[in-house]
Amino acid sequence: MSMKITTSLVVLILLCIGISAQSASNPSAPKTQQQQQQQQQQQSQQQEKKIKIINSHTHQVIEDVHFSYGKLSGFSDEDGFIILNLKSGLTLTISHLSYEPKVFTEAQLKQLIEMGRIYLTPRATYRIEPVMVLALGTANHHSLEVGVSETDRVQHDAGALLKQINGISGIRKSGNYGFDPVFRGYKYDQLNIVFNGVQTATAACPNRMDPPVSQIALNQVERVEVLKGPHALRYGPAFGATINFVGSTIHEEDDPGWFGRVSGGGEGNGSVARTEAIVGTQNENLLFSLNGAYSKGDDYEDGNGNKVASAFERGTFGVYAGGELVQGQWYDIAINRNFARDVDFPALPMDMRTDDTWTINVNNKSVFKGHSKLNTSLYATLVDHEMDNFDRYYEDRKGLAVTTAKTESFGGRVEWSTIHENMHWYLGGDLKVHQASGTRSREPIMGPTAGRTFNDNV
Repeated sequence: MSMKITTSLVVLILLCIGISAQSASNPSAPKTQQQQQQQQQQQSQQQEKKIKIINSHTHQVIEDVHFSYGKLSGFSDEDGFIILNLKSGLTLTISHLSYEPKVFTEAQLKQLIEMGRIYLTPRATYRIEPVMVLALGTANHHSLEVGVSETDRVQHDAGALLKQINGISGIRKSGNYGFDPVFRGYKYDQLNIVFNGVQTATAACPNRMDPPVSQIALNQVERVEVLKGPHALRYGPAFGATINFVGSTIHEEDDPGWFGRVSGGGEGNGSVARTEAIVGTQNENLLFSLNGAYSKGDDYEDGNGNKVASAFERGTFGVYAGGELVQGQWYDIAINRNFARDVDFPALPMDMRTDDTWTINVNNKSVFKGHSKLNTSLYATLVDHEMDNFDRYYEDRKGLAVTTAKTESFGGRVEWSTIHENMHWYLGGDLKVHQASGTRSREPIMGPTAGRTFNDNV
């Protein structure tokens, strides 16, 4: 029994030795994964070639030379070497700011690999052109124009439109009235407020309850021009800016007959109601129109439910007549009457009781041959203003006060314009005269002077 087992072990050992010898001597036996990776790495190393880039004059190595070889790109190292994995059908591109660029074909590249180096020739001269950035602006970069929409026409204060213009803020002393514009920190008389380039008004109230923009009816305005800076001398001197309200042009020769428009709007908070209307007729030579606007509001509530004094009543009506009495000569006249009643100004010591304003504007436009025009305008603005503190029931009020003030503005403007060699030329002059007067009456209600009346010149 034991003899059979020993014989079997010897046979098994000899069989294993024979298989091992056969595997070692058989070259077609399968290779392990590690052997395959080693073989691929050896083949890759055989295909990678190092080439040194050298200066042809000084024979020094050149670093940071850019090369492009198919999808492969990079720079030479500090020893001037670049490493390429050779592939058929590819070209090598060499470039450096201080050397002439070179391109090598596949055949040339094989010769360079045998040499193991590439020689680059330094540039004799190299000129770097400066980078120029050009910015093209519009012709009216110094000015800004804003049109008047249908919702703007029912506004009783032209300052409501100015709030929509970037760069213009304002001083507001009442919730619904008396928006006084501020542009780049300039305000009051530092801004030139005009209508059709000439008409202007002077605030009668010492506290400016009636700034010039409040005397302009938006239902008669087509657009607003804001001329920035003190350089727009065309409409008179201005330190900060000129704000020109351009009147709407209704006259169209190809559309004679009657025309009209009625608009309205309202606001729930404060029970504000606004209306405006215009009606007229025109033909080829004549134009006549009547216009009017009326707005009224009460106090409104803030977010906490508190009443804010902002009641007002504002209206305007006017007439416009114009015609071409002589060929090339257009004459027109515009008369407007503005009024305001019982306007609250919670930020001021008084409220506006009445404000009555007349504006009169007479114009002549002459057109000559050769694109030349002559415009002549005369205007007058009369403001009658009254304010008091009768509605102020302050416990510490020491007296009653009433202020009446009047301002008158007169002026004219002459301008000749023409077009020559694609340029607009203007020549003209203007005259503005302002005068103001006013008296404040004070009646103390306590102290030794109670019952007496004092008059102050404002």
